[in-house]
Amino acid sequence: MKEESKTKLRIRNRGNTYHLGYKHSEETKKKIREARRGQKFTEETRQKMRISRARRIYTSEMRKNISLALKGKKHKPNQGFQQGIGNSNWRGGITPEIVNLRKGQENRLWRESVYSRDDWTCQKCWDSKGGNLNSHHVQNFIDCPELRFAVCNGITFCETCHIKFHKKYGYKKNTEEQLFIFLKND
Repeated sequence: MKEESKTKLRIRNRGNTYHLGYKHSEETKKKIREARRGQKFTEETRQKMRISRARRIYTSEMRKNISLALKGKKHKPNQGFQQGIGNSNWRGGITPEIVNLRKGQENRLWRESVYSRDDWTCQKCWDSKGGNLNSHHVQNFIDCPELRFAVCNGITFCETCHIKFHKKYGYKKNTEEQLFIFLKND
């Protein structure tokens, strides 16, 4: 292929994500290894490689200096992302009450109480793997504000069973009858 054609292809394919994540076959990997065997890098290329590797390694003294330099400075999350009044989703700085309730201490305590009562085990498939449990409200969180944090209104599901329940019955107006049918059927 001519160099001009190669350049045109590079320009045309710039930004093309088609090959991202592509895996070479073992045969192709072997061919690439053989082609590169004996390949010599120029001293300039080797120096650039050394510098790029050296950038990632910090001595304890360098870490200490960086830490001292950053002390007292505020970290700005989501830099480049418009926050506050300039954001199209801005609603006057009012976080909905439901979001505050779900993120609050009371909800966390309720969830842990439900898990503890159910022995940290899914009540549908009896999975007790850590990290995949969900607490499910028997009576909806929105519809029954008086039962939001009542331990008797919760049940422990694994992530998979929780998704299955909501796929079958939806997210609104769930009842105890639906829960009993779901638990009884496979």
